[in-house]
Amino acid sequence: DVIRFDAGKTPGTTQMVTVSVSAQGGGVQGRGNVAIPVQSPELHLYRQLPLLGVTLEESVMRVNVQRTRSFTVRAVPFFAPPREQTISWTTNNEALPTAQDPYALVVKTPDASVSQTFNALLAIPSIFSQPSASVTIETN
Repeated sequence: DVIRFDAGKTPGTTQMVTVSVSAQGGGVQGRGNVAIPVQSPELHLYRQLPLLGVTLEESVMRVNVQRTRSFTVRAVPFFAPPREQTISWTTNNEALPTAQDPYALVVKTPDASVSQTFNALLAIPSIFSQPSASVTIETN
């Protein structure tokens, strides 16, 4: 099973999690503790393929694609509270329109050899830091 919890807001601290397992008839069968360090939020960008989905093996910073193709980049936040976050995309210091899925950026490459950088910013109101990531897409 997956257990999700909101840790403290101070990176560098530790959150102690205790898990107890009970039998159906009652009584504790087992108990364990684990200390989970609180991390600063991070934002990573990954390539999203039509049939394979998000390729989480390696985050992307530079991608070469052929002209007149579309390319999807997915922003994946780590160590961030899921209910409070918003994401925004920019290129050339201009905001891009919000898509139906704000974590996915579909880039339609032009019919020319160009290099364009896209920036993603993760805003979390309850946390001071705002992690960001960028990817440069070069068409050839």
